Amino acid sequence: MTMFEHLSISKNCFESLKEDVLPITKEQIHDTWFCRLSAGSMRVLFNHHEYEVSADGGDCLFIVADGKSFNIISTSEDFKLEYITVGFDCLSMVYPYLGRKANAALTFPHLITTSQMPPYAAIMLGRQFMQLSDILEEKRMSLTRDRIIVHLLTCTILMMSNGIIIDEQMGGSKFVTGTLSSTQSYRLMCRLYEIFEEPEALCHHDVKYFADRLNISTRYFYQICMKESGISAKALINNFLISHIRHLLLNTTLSFQQISHRFNFPDQAAFTIY
Repeated sequence: MTMFEHLSISKNCFESLKEDVLPITKEQIHDTWFCRLSAGSMRVLFNHHEYEVSADGGDCLFIVADGKSFNIISTSEDFKLEYITVGFDCLSMVYPYLGRKANAALTFPHLITTSQMPPYAAIMLGRQFMQLSDILEEKRMSLTRDRIIVHLLTCTILMMSNGIIIDEQMGGSKFVTGTLSSTQSYRLMCRLYEIFEEPEALCHHDVKYFADRLNISTRYFYQICMKESGISAKALINNFLISHIRHLLLNTTLSFQQISHRFNFPDQAAFTIY
């Protein structure tokens, strides 16, 4: 377990559990778990409802918010669950950045996992979890790293909340499985995330470039980004670039100037402002 002095946050792992240690219960009511099932499957009780969670289709990520009951009842032999425990004092620094919809998502009564979401959402959440995991592995502690952790937690909760539609007129909430819109916009978003993985994409910060790559207008690009991800096209591109920049800052010895050049910023001042 890795622990920060500045924030009550730690990284833990369950692997190849024996029957005599089950069930496992999330005990501290004010803690929130950010979980990644990377192998096998498990049967859980979440908020008194039973679910089967599997990593057969790839990593499966989900959040267990504070105040929600969570028990691991049984697991497969190849089971591996990594989870990041976040204390209430740490989350209280995140809440002001979230807004009503994301805060409501944390109290949603059913277990929502990335296996129920579009592939691009799972990719982004997986990347954010790995960045959180990497930074918690660092032995050095600083306020700068604490700020990065708060930012990552905020992004993760916002991305998860995009899978939930709050229906205020009906007085409740509902979860929409899979894509939230048409097959065409879903395919375009999947194609966008493929473009994001191309090295050339790191050199472009403008909406028009990505809209042209998708062979659609900038206006339609904005529309599908809002419909599929809940944020604007520009915000989505910024999140993508910041994710890569953050990775280089944390995991390489490249200087600010070198990273600025790699991302095609005109100068270091522009990069710093970005």
